[in-house]
Amino acid sequence: MITIINSTFSGNTATGTAPGVALYSSQVTTNFTNSTVASNSAVGSGGGIQTAGSGTTTFVNTIIANNTGVDCGGPGTYTSNDHNLDSDNTRNLTGANDLMSTDPLLGALADNGGATLTTDQIGTARPSGAQSDIGAVEIIVILTGAPSVTTWGLLALAAMLGAGVLYGRGRVAI
Repeated sequence: MITIINSTFSGNTATGTAPGVALYSSQVTTNFTNSTVASNSAVGSGGGIQTAGSGTTTFVNTIIANNTGVDCGGPGTYTSNDHNLDSDNTRNLTGANDLMSTDPLLGALADNGGATLTTDQIGTARPSGAQSDIGAVEIIVILTGAPSVTTWGLLALAAMLGAGVLYGRGRVAI
């Protein structure tokens, strides 16, 4: 079994007929939790993840997005344990709170406050609220005093969070 937690796989390239840039698994169970697999490319299928043979890949709170060659390829089994985002819906994840065919609006690899360059992870403890955010980032918003919601307040919050802020739990959509 392979377990991947709070990790980002981004900007990788497989050449020739190699599939599965972020992960190629066959006859093994792989679990992704609070992770992001984005902007990888492969000539073959599975630019993000390739699960072959009797392999099984399971996702929870994970973003699989914008990978060239398809986000998830191969004949293996893909399972959602909910709260995932798949930009091209290649595996028809069926969790009640999954977001399919949705752009996560991720930025390029950058210093986002974590130990490495990432698209979004910053090493914050999970969950910071009632539920974890989707992907490798956990956003914390601290309000002091008596909060009031105004249009200007929402715009300021969106600007503080990078304005590219997504759909789904823990994200701001204006």
